[in-house]
Amino acid sequence: MSEQQLVFGPVDERTLQQAFDIFSRRQLNPEYLIGYEGNAFTSTGNPASDILSITAVHPLREDALRKMLQENSAGWEVVTGLIDQGALTELDHGGRKYYLRTLRKRTMSQEPALNVVEARR
Repeated sequence: MSEQQLVFGPVDERTLQQAFDIFSRRQLNPEYLIGYEGNAFTSTGNPASDILSITAVHPLREDALRKMLQENSAGWEVVTGLIDQGALTELDHGGRKYYLRTLRKRTMSQEPALNVVEARR
């Protein structure tokens, strides 16, 4: 998507990241309300549930996620399973991988049409 387009309606994680990057390049100082908060997370012993709970509010950086899995004696297949289910999304930002809960689980029949219009300056 170019900077000359506006998208109306629900957006996905990648579109949200693109908007953040565009605003940053224009020095508008955007901030995610779901911004990265570090690696100090507690665990219930259920890694999949913990990942979804945390990523509903804060992105998890890959290193923090791997540490959490290691502390719970769980493997990376927990993450790939959540991604395959459409519950977790992987994003690249600033040379690092982040994971956040998928904003909305959709099927093709539920996918709304996007209205794209030329931005006016």
